Amino acid sequence: MGCCVSLNGIIRGCDNSIGGIRRAWATCDDEAGKPTISNDIITAIPDPEAWSEYEFRKQTGSVTQTGSRDDATGSQYWNIEIVLQFSKQETEKRLEINAIALSDSRWIIEDNNGRYWYFGHFYPVTIADGATAETGTAFDDFNGYNITLTTVSDVLAYEVSEKAMEDFLK
Repeated sequence: MGCCVSLNGIIRGCDNSIGGIRRAWATCDDEAGKPTISNDIITAIPDPEAWSEYEFRKQTGSVTQTGSRDDATGSQYWNIEIVLQFSKQETEKRLEINAIALSDSRWIIEDNNGRYWYFGHFYPVTIADGATAETGTAFDDFNGYNITLTTVSDVLAYEVSEKAMEDFLK
């Protein structure tokens, strides 16, 4: 006999949907407590002062969540990649990226649709191989840092409620 979870369907929406991400916040995995989850949505984020904000140019950040399933072992999980680009190499950014590389962290990402997503609830977010610092060659080439952060999760990222983000951003 097969395994099945109740399916409810998805209705095609008529509203606009924009790709990319707008902003990000991070905290060390052990600096802030775990968020409160109610009805599968994050409703409270403890200790907003423990989080740092990261800003970057538009159309230079993304999140990809890729599902993996192995019927032989019975495992199912999501591989998550957060890609961020920071323009212009300079000491302050270099030091921060070094700190990110050494840290186990949790992240909140605001997408370009104004929704907030929480990463690192089950397993910490860490920097992946392939982070780069680039000078470019021509005047209009990119100069700065590209970082890819990764984690795995039992579920797709939790959405953070508007109220939780209002309280967080106060």
